[in-house]
Amino acid sequence: VPKLVPLHGFTDPGNWQAEFNRVIHQKPGTPRARRRGRYLAQAGHHWTPVDLTAAELGQVLVYTKKYPKLAGYRKGGRRADLEVLAVARLRRCLLLTDDGGLREAAQAEGVGTMGSCGILKTAVAAGVIRCQRAEWLYNRVFKERLGLWSEVILECYQGSAWCKEGA
Repeated sequence: VPKLVPLHGFTDPGNWQAEFNRVIHQKPGTPRARRRGRYLAQAGHHWTPVDLTAAELGQVLVYTKKYPKLAGYRKGGRRADLEVLAVARLRRCLLLTDDGGLREAAQAEGVGTMGSCGILKTAVAAGVIRCQRAEWLYNRVFKERLGLWSEVILECYQGSAWCKEGA
């Protein structure tokens, strides 16, 4: 079982391109932005920041040329996706993301990935959450309320969670 290192561009609350933070910056008066802002004010960050090694920084430079869409040159030069890919590859970690482009690059680099559905499926199997609750969270909250675009649905069958294509 690979180590889980929760990274995906969320280490810097000042990074307004990070998905979680973007809502705070773009829609500051909304209830969703206020909740996220309160969380950041209390916790200070989403994940534990890590320092990249020289090898990881070198790999980011390689990935910048190899995966220009992830480098985000058209969007102002975000590097978080490239950094997390380098960390996951060189530290042999499972990369947690719902970003399709990042998942494709990870697959090409031999890095395992898991998205929100897989995380919830794992939580159900470990007894952390009931299957019906996971099903509601993924299909209703993540996809409908939060706008996660995915063709995957989470279904419960005899208490087990299944991530299925086609929704």
